[in-house]
Amino acid sequence: MWILRPLTPSEEKSVKDHFRHFDRVAHVIADGKLFAFNDEQLTEVAMAGRFFGFSEGDYNSSVVATIVGIGRRFHPSLNRSQIIALCAATLKITVERVEHSLEFTANYMAMHDGTEVRDNHPYPPDDP
Repeated sequence: MWILRPLTPSEEKSVKDHFRHFDRVAHVIADGKLFAFNDEQLTEVAMAGRFFGFSEGDYNSSVVATIVGIGRRFHPSLNRSQIIALCAATLKITVERVEHSLEFTANYMAMHDGTEVRDNHPYPPDDP
């Protein structure tokens, strides 16, 4: 989580302004239970957007990695494909765009750090 202190009223307004970029009714239903991101979780994503750039439909890969990281908290109730679908719907982008962003992050960090791509992947495709 990016918040290290309470937000000022100005910062709080800025974060809430970013909520317009999200489909706040996006959800996935699994085993009869509805899964969606709550305001606290979306605040984490909005904070990543404040630091790394935020443009509806053209998110910085760090924003996508942040929402996917939060989405992984729904595992094991949701599987990987359901989590990725929920993230894509919430960000109003395609599943393919989410996957591309995750691959970019993994490859960039591996090149930057001199490590293996899989070790840097926010949610490797072969994870459940």
